This record gives sequence, C-alpha cells and structure tokens, in this order.
Amino acid sequence: MTAFPAPASVRRRLARLRPAAQLISSAPARNPADAVRSMLAMQAQDERGVKWSVGLRTTNATEADVAIQLSVAVISFYQPVAAASA
Repeated sequence: MTAFPAPASVRRRLARLRPAAQLISSAPARNPADAVRSMLAMQAQDERGVKWSVGLRTTNATEADVAIQLSVAVISFYQPVAAASA
C-alpha cells in the first residue's frame, strides 16, 4: 500500500491548527488547573517537564504558581516506578 502525502495547503492548515488545539498558539488558560483541564490530561517525563508544559499554556504563570497547584493536588503528577527485573 502506498501512502500519498497531503497537499501543501492541508499541511499548512494542520501546522496552524495543532498548536492552537494544544493551547500553545491560541489564547492560554487563566491558571495551571484550567490548562490541564482543557487538555483533559498531559504527559511529561518528569516534574520539571510538567511545570514547563503547564506554564507554557497558562497566562503569566510562574514556576512557583505551578508548584503550588501541584503541592495542594489541584493538578497531579504521577511518575511510575519501573519494576525491578528478576
């Protein structure tokens, strides 16, 4: 089966829509909780990544703002622990 590339106009439109849908190029959320809620869920490799990703999508949020919301569990971060191999 051969895949056919999308026309340039479609690729350009998708390139504009994706960042907007992810609150990167559109109106950002008012606070960290709203940013996470609007995305339904977010994924990051570590806590620093969580803070960066949430802050990117929030108006005037500082690292401290995101850290406070994490500390009082308004937003949560779960990092699974790898199982030890036998």
